[in-house]
Amino acid sequence: MTAPLPPVLPIKALRRFTSCFLARSEAEAELHRAEGAWATAERARQEGLLAVDHALAAAADFPATLALVLEASSFQGYPTTTDEHDRRIPPCAVAHLGEGLWLHHTRLAPSAFVPARDLMALLAPHPTEGYQLTAIDDDASLARTLIGLGLHHGKGCSEAFVPRQR
Repeated sequence: MTAPLPPVLPIKALRRFTSCFLARSEAEAELHRAEGAWATAERARQEGLLAVDHALAAAADFPATLALVLEASSFQGYPTTTDEHDRRIPPCAVAHLGEGLWLHHTRLAPSAFVPARDLMALLAPHPTEGYQLTAIDDDASLARTLIGLGLHHGKGCSEAFVPRQR
C-alpha cells in the first residue's frame, strides 16, 4: 500500500516558510547587532566617566592649584582606543585650561610589580612642534612648568600666597 500524497506538496509549503524564516532571522540578527552596538557604546561611556573620576582624584593631589579650579565638568573622558598600529591606548580625561593649554590625565593599570599610577601632563602650544607635552607631579612642578612656558603673564605672587616658615 502506498500512502496518499498530501494535498500540498512539501516544497510548496517550504517555500512559504523559508521567506518568513529568513525575514525573522534577519530581524533577529539586526536586533542582536543593535544590542551589541548599544552595549559597546555604554561601555565606552562608562570608561569615559571613570576616566573623569580618576582625573578628579588625581587633581586632588594638587591641592594648591588644580584642585582649586577643576571640577567634573572641566574634564572630557575618553574610552580605551587603539592607534594606527593597533596598540591599545588606555582611557584618559582631558581638561581645557585656556590659552591653548590642556591638562591630560591617564591612569596606568596595575601590574604584578607596579601599582596603578596616575600620569598628569600639560599640553602647551609650541611654535615648531605643535604641542609640547610636560609631565607634572605636584603643585611645584606645575608652577615651574607654567612659569617656564611664560603663561604667568609676569604676575608675581602677592604676600598673602607666599608660604611662611613656621
